[in-house]
Amino acid sequence: HSAGKSVLNLFAYTCGVGLSAAAGGASEVINLDFAEGNLAVGRENAALNPELAPMQFIQSDYFPAIRQLAGLPISARRGHKLPDYPRLQQRQFDRVLLDPPAWAKSAFGTVDLLRDYQSLLKPAILATAADGVLICCNNLAKVALGDWRAQVLRCAEKLGRPVRECQVLPPAPDFPSLDGQPPLKTLILQF
Repeated sequence: HSAGKSVLNLFAYTCGVGLSAAAGGASEVINLDFAEGNLAVGRENAALNPELAPMQFIQSDYFPAIRQLAGLPISARRGHKLPDYPRLQQRQFDRVLLDPPAWAKSAFGTVDLLRDYQSLLKPAILATAADGVLICCNNLAKVALGDWRAQVLRCAEKLGRPVRECQVLPPAPDFPSLDGQPPLKTLILQF
């Protein structure tokens, strides 16, 4: 699915998705993560696969990076001075993966999958090309798939970026759910 496509891997961790996209023939892969240690593992994985196209690794807080890519202003939490962050040009990608942690806080904002998924989703949608695909994840058991799916589709509609097709990607068998409500929920949105 990545052949000839530009790929943005957000909350990249050790860049496994980026590496897979490069192996699938992506024209460009950008891995973004806050932790330099995670990106170091990604760089090591890339070095172990020299036949793949080079990938980019950007160490940055999610909020300033994605807001710049989406063409949105960057603001600090009330009463906090903005720390330094890498400067990025506004642009869109053919494939975007949004797989955030359940909760994290920084000077730029709070990742909160229960109360404010929209603050993560809105700029990711804007950074996805018109005919692109956004794969978004939510790993909180408290969040019901149907409710989250409706929230995601409503957010896209409000942005004027209605989703042409929304596919639910169920977790693999090695992530069993005894109650039929798996914590890991993945949506594939085609714009």
